[in-house]
Amino acid sequence: MSRDSLLKIGMRHGTDKPDHQFLPHYDAIFASRRDDHLQIMEIGINTVTSPEGGSLRMWKEYFPNAEIYGLDVMPEKAFTEDRIRVFTGLQGDAEFLDRVVAQTGPLDYVVDDGSHCSCDHIASFAALWPHITPGGWYIIEDCASIFNDCWTQPDEQTILDVIWKRLKSILSTGEDSINEVRIIGDGCNDGLVMLHKRAVIGQFHLKEVMDP
Repeated sequence: MSRDSLLKIGMRHGTDKPDHQFLPHYDAIFASRRDDHLQIMEIGINTVTSPEGGSLRMWKEYFPNAEIYGLDVMPEKAFTEDRIRVFTGLQGDAEFLDRVVAQTGPLDYVVDDGSHCSCDHIASFAALWPHITPGGWYIIEDCASIFNDCWTQPDEQTILDVIWKRLKSILSTGEDSINEVRIIGDGCNDGLVMLHKRAVIGQFHLKEVMDP
């Protein structure tokens, strides 16, 4: 069983994530749960640099006991193998995502590397965040797209606006289900937004504030 770093595994499987410098950030938060029985979903399957679904096979090797799920809009990208299953549909379609989660069950980690459009960021987050397990992570890659007219129209709401509206309950009252926000733009990648779900402790009540 490989105990290589996520970066080394990603390079071996041909995913483009090493080029974006994402993987060291993931290794830092995922390593402690590497051997757990997890449910991991990635939205968007890169078949340009790795036609065999390299990022999904990267997760499969790094997490030897995890079930790996992929979502993509293009049917020709779908495949199934041991511990990997790909669903075909639109990431902004809440009904489709509900059907997917009905089959996968609760998710521990979600990585959105899909359309990069702000409307899809928000729709996917709204549909999937309630299904993230306590202590899990929801990650959006290539967030520089938020500031690019190709993906986000002027004055269009973005995932940063959604987070901003929740800051009071995140920081002041501690009642929000988000308890940690990491926004990473280190000059070597195209931007990450990483959201950590609070663990439920005792009788503490958590609010799901999903209104846009």
